[in-house]
Amino acid sequence: MTTKRRKKHRKCKVCGMGFTKSKNQCSRCQNNRTNFGGKMFNVLERDGYKCVKCGLTNRKHKLLRGVQITIDHIDGNGFFTKKKNNTMSNLQ
Repeated sequence: MTTKRRKKHRKCKVCGMGFTKSKNQCSRCQNNRTNFGGKMFNVLERDGYKCVKCGLTNRKHKLLRGVQITIDHIDGNGFFTKKKNNTMSNLQ
């Protein structure tokens, strides 16, 4: 009888979500640091952890649409632009 090896699930040091890669943070928390100037969780808290377009919580959004809620730059000046605008008023 052979046993299947399961991937070791680790917890992100920032948000506590599980992940299987060999890093200390899940990809969502890494995106927070690089794409939003570390303000992603502040924006989610400000918006009540709901999507500003449809009003669904992250859990319902994932069930109905298959993806988590995301953070966006209103003016489009984000990761791929030379002048990034990571102010709280520009993130939704």
